[in-house]
Amino acid sequence: MTWCEFYGSALEAGYLPEAFWAMTLHEYLHHSRHFENQDRAAWLRTASTQSLLANINRRKGSNAFTLDDFNPYAAADQENARQKQQQKTQPVQPAFFEMLGNNLKT
Repeated sequence: MTWCEFYGSALEAGYLPEAFWAMTLHEYLHHSRHFENQDRAAWLRTASTQSLLANINRRKGSNAFTLDDFNPYAAADQENARQKQQQKTQPVQPAFFEMLGNNLKT
């Protein structure tokens, strides 16, 4: 990520230029995580209301709506969980053992 992208995302989040340039990178990342968590919580409340209304008005016999149907973060969260699970189950590469064996010999 470039400084221009950082600056652009800060302006989109509502920061004034003076406030952005006065922050350290650590402070900005902390604020952006906080902003994302607030946004996720707001979308969870919205998705809850939308799924409730959709389920009240759905036809008999049709599948029930879930929160994930209305939450824009749900697909990304599922993809991240799938990738983490895949990383956990990946076998150790044979090259690792070769490197380990070479280091043990010296």
